[in-house]
Amino acid sequence: MEPTATAEIEALLAPTYYKGRYENAIHDIQGYLFAHPLAPDRNMARFFLARCLYETGKYSEARDWFVNVRSEFPKESEYWIRRCVAKRP
Repeated sequence: MEPTATAEIEALLAPTYYKGRYENAIHDIQGYLFAHPLAPDRNMARFFLARCLYETGKYSEARDWFVNVRSEFPKESEYWIRRCVAKRP
């Protein structure tokens, strides 16, 4: 369950996230957030950062990012927050 990505975020995710290269996607998304701290789609980038963290087994960190964007993506974030909590030891 994911929000529909903007064209800019789609372009950012295409070479890594959509190909299952989550570590590389983390790096790319962090770079995007650093370079564009006021971008209107920054919360979408944060959501996909959380997804990458989840996919790499960093459930606690992913949960924190999902909580951070919950107000903008409530259904999607709640879904993934529950999954993160279920995965934590």
